[in-house]
Parts: sequence; C-alpha cells; structure tokens
Amino acid sequence: MGSESEPTFLGRRIREARERMNWSQTRLAEAAKFGSAQTISTIENGTRDVKAYELARIADVLHLSLNALLSQTDETSAAVQWRDRPAEDFEEVEARFLLRCERFATLESLCGVPSCEPLPKLTLRALDYANAARAADELRNTLQLGSRPACSLAKTLDEDWGVKLFVDDLGEKGSGLCASGTFGQAVLLNSRNAASRRNFTLAHELFHLLMPDPQNNAGEIERYANAFASALLLPAEPLLLSCDSKSSGGKLSFESIVSIAVEFGVSTDALLWRLVNLRRIRRESVESAISSRVLKAIERSSQPQSSYQTSALPDRYVRLAYQAFRLGKIGLAKLAEFLEQGMFELAAQQDLQPEMEHGEQAEIAVVGC
Repeated sequence: MGSESEPTFLGRRIREARERMNWSQTRLAEAAKFGSAQTISTIENGTRDVKAYELARIADVLHLSLNALLSQTDETSAAVQWRDRPAEDFEEVEARFLLRCERFATLESLCGVPSCEPLPKLTLRALDYANAARAADELRNTLQLGSRPACSLAKTLDEDWGVKLFVDDLGEKGSGLCASGTFGQAVLLNSRNAASRRNFTLAHELFHLLMPDPQNNAGEIERYANAFASALLLPAEPLLLSCDSKSSGGKLSFESIVSIAVEFGVSTDALLWRLVNLRRIRRESVESAISSRVLKAIERSSQPQSSYQTSALPDRYVRLAYQAFRLGKIGLAKLAEFLEQGMFELAAQQDLQPEMEHGEQAEIAVVGC
C-alpha cells in the first residue's frame, strides 16, 4: 500500500473498480445495499472503515474477487475485443466475464490441470480475404476439426487447448467477445443467439485470439474475421458436395438451403455468402433470398428452441469446481460462490462428498503406466 493508509487504499481500489464499471456512487450503494451514495463516498475517501462483510458485498456486485480488489496491482486488466458491443452496460458484462475467467484459472490450478499448448498464431503473408480463408483451412487441419467443424470446434478449443468458453445475456445486439490475460484465452457468447450464430461468433472471435496485434483499422479486421469464420466453418469441398447433392435443375430450394445450413451448424445468411465467395451463386440472388420472409420462416422452424438455451458456466468449469471441493481444496461456501448458487441450496444436494466404505479404493490401475 506504500504510504497509503488501509482505508485510503481500499477506498481508491473500490472507486477504480466502480469507475471501470461506469457506475455512479448511487448505483453501487443500491447494488451493495448501503444506505446512500454518501456512504460510498466516505468509503472511497478513506474516512470510513469497511467491515469484512461489506467489502465482500462490494466485491460481489462489482464482479471482482477479494484478492483482485485488495491487490496492489490491477489484476483485472485483460485485452478484450467485442463483436457488436452493446450500447449500454457492457462494462458489467466484461467484469462478470473476467471474474469467471479468473475463477476458471484458479480451479485449474487447484486441480492440477496441466497447462495446454498455446493456440498457434496465424501467419498471414498479407491480411486480405484470400489469406484469411487460407489460414482458416490450415487451422482446421491443425485442430483436426473434420468436414463439419461447427460440431467439434467448441469442444476442441475447450478440452484440447484450454480456451475458456462462457455464455451470458448480451442483449439483442451483442454477439460476443474474447479476452486474453493471465487466465489464458477466453470467449463469451450471447445466450440469446441460436446455436448457429454462436458457432459463427466463436469462429470469428478465434480469429482475434490468433491474430498478432494487427495495424489495420477495426472495420477491416472485423471483415477479415468474418471471412476467416466463414471459411473455417464451411470448408469448400464438403460444402460444395453437399450443395451438389441437394440441388435440382441447377437450383437450390429454400428447404435445401436451410438443410445445408443446419448440417454445417451455421445460419442461412452465412451459408449463402460463403457460396457467393465460392462463386457458386450470384450476389444478387443472395440479397433477394436473405430478405425473403419464407426463407426466414423455414430457418426458424428448423432451429430447435433448445439451441437457444445453454448454461452460463461451461461443463469443464463445473466439473473442476466439484473436483476441487472433493479434494478439499475449497469449502462449501467457496464452491457455492464459484457455481454462483446459494450455499444452502447447494448443501441440499445429495452426495456432494460421499463417504468411502472401509477399504474401498477410489482409483484403478492402468496397464502400462
């Protein structure tokens, strides 16, 4: 803390966290259940001591761990990039996302998860559409994603490369964001979007994670990221084979277009523009088709409602949280905090930590090890 007193230091850290969220003192007072903005003002000025339970409450609503709030350095900093950033309250979304990433990394450390190899950086001779597509083909082969990459991309990034994948409600316009920090690499997707759109956004954000800091303007980079995502999820040869098998008389029906989009796990818009880039259909035909209410109706009816639903916390994160609890690395209160549940609700679950029978083994020998 240097020459700062403890109250002054805490007040400054709270003010910095609040301003990072773009919150007023009034909003923080309401969220943390303090009497008034004046109370927050006195805390931030260092003229009022903060009780431990009050500090925990403040950290909770600001989406920070206590360690981060008390740290001498700004441990919450990370390189964050948005796709279609919401106009309002994006700061809170970012803070919640980065806290979850920090917790994920903590669970990996507690459970002894070995570090994954870093994702390979894209090496483009020049940053243009052709090279973005070529890089997508190379990466698809490196990650062994197969001919229908959308089916395996998320699981491959999560399980094999340690990329932390989350979802959250980003509103009607937000698509997603990615971040790199001490926790590794992570992507956040909009839970309101259908699976096909989330797949494309994940591939789009992957481009940002893999690109060394480009000097091009943001608009250009976004277009190249879209070209990369399109080529990654819609490999030319299997896509054209599928189109040929479903075309009749040199035409694709709307039903066939939707069927192919579902097969590859993308939206009809993404599919049609990819076919334009592959010179299989004309641009004017796509512009007419994507404005068709008939095509959109067929797409909606072919998109199961369940594809819009997904858990906020990824499966691997939840597995690690329970593993850390069973290993005695964290207690029930910390488990509830990590799982974002009430402690009493969680305690009511059965067999959180079942008792071992006398002499029972919790391991099995592996031949050759």
